[in-house]
Amino acid sequence: MRVRLAPIVERLLGDPFPGAIPVVVLDEDAFVRWFNAWREDPRHRKRLEARTLLWRRLGLMQPGHSFEARKAHASGVFHRRDQRIYLSANVLRQAMGKRTVAHELVHAHRYVTGLYEKWPEGWSDTETAFRCLAEGDAELWEDAVVLAQEGLDTKTAAKEAADRYVRGLWRFGLPAPSREWYALRALLHATYVEGARFAAVLSARGGREALEAAFKDPPTSTEQILHPEKYLGTEKDPPTRFGEADLQDALGEEWTRAASGDLGELLLRILFTRALGEERGERIAAGWDGCRYHLYRKEDGPTLLALITAWDTEHDAAVFGQAWCEWAGRRERRAFDVRTEVVAAGEKRSVTTQDGLVLTVRRGRDVVVVDGLRRGDGVAVLRTLWNSPREQVLR
Repeated sequence: MRVRLAPIVERLLGDPFPGAIPVVVLDEDAFVRWFNAWREDPRHRKRLEARTLLWRRLGLMQPGHSFEARKAHASGVFHRRDQRIYLSANVLRQAMGKRTVAHELVHAHRYVTGLYEKWPEGWSDTETAFRCLAEGDAELWEDAVVLAQEGLDTKTAAKEAADRYVRGLWRFGLPAPSREWYALRALLHATYVEGARFAAVLSARGGREALEAAFKDPPTSTEQILHPEKYLGTEKDPPTRFGEADLQDALGEEWTRAASGDLGELLLRILFTRALGEERGERIAAGWDGCRYHLYRKEDGPTLLALITAWDTEHDAAVFGQAWCEWAGRRERRAFDVRTEVVAAGEKRSVTTQDGLVLTVRRGRDVVVVDGLRRGDGVAVLRTLWNSPREQVLR
């Protein structure tokens, strides 16, 4: 199958493979074991632990769940370090087998021709954006490979594949909020489908060359993936970047920092969609312009989540502040009251939960969130967040 599909990939992408790409076929159990083995690598373990803590704090992952692969989802991977394609034997017996092989061949071609050189390390919203571009690009060309194998010339196949996504024949649709593994399913769906739509918009504007250019000057946030015009505009819309805020002194020595990083529009959309409905979730997250989170915990288990966020407009900021408190209140599954005050700093909202006091304070287009205060009024925590260093963004 690889031998039949590789020449089509080469014709579509315009360059031959510089060498052979080994393919390793494993039975389903062996594939799952191989895929999960990377979690034991020290380079990944700490990052995955931090990601798991955040997702559990946001209610996006239940206790006992993890980021491990499972049999039902075992298929294929191009491993960049090994420069090999690993496939589950099970997928080769299915109708999707041809698509899986084509998809991984595209990844392999992009890697060996140097287009993955700017793939960010670690896990961040910027890395997620690059992953969306890479998976969306592979998804798009996978469709084109199938169309070409069915008899279309490569130029027509590429155009038809892009048109399908631009016309919205495939759309980002979240699974039912009650579904097990909701957030993981939603993130994977968005990575492939929204990524493919982004790639298709680029391809429709500038063909293969536009996609290659995107890998050399990649999107900087999932906001740009979800709203391609913010990447393609005359002036791109980069996110506001916040630096670290050390809350240790403000919280006390019994607290330790467990994780920190960026929260992008995509993950916030998934969060608020589950909590408040798909239409509201998309609308709340759409005004995102930047977010940094800091997660602290005590030895006995309590956690505190603090965020500094930036929004496109003051209205977007106010909507987010209200939405966060509403989501926090709904976690209690009982009646709650969001208190709103006008304070010197701006607009303050609060709600009391079993996790502690939740505060959001808006100042212009910025909002700080402290979720889980257990003593004091949080003034020192808020002050530290407001003083977070940031990159100047020119609009």
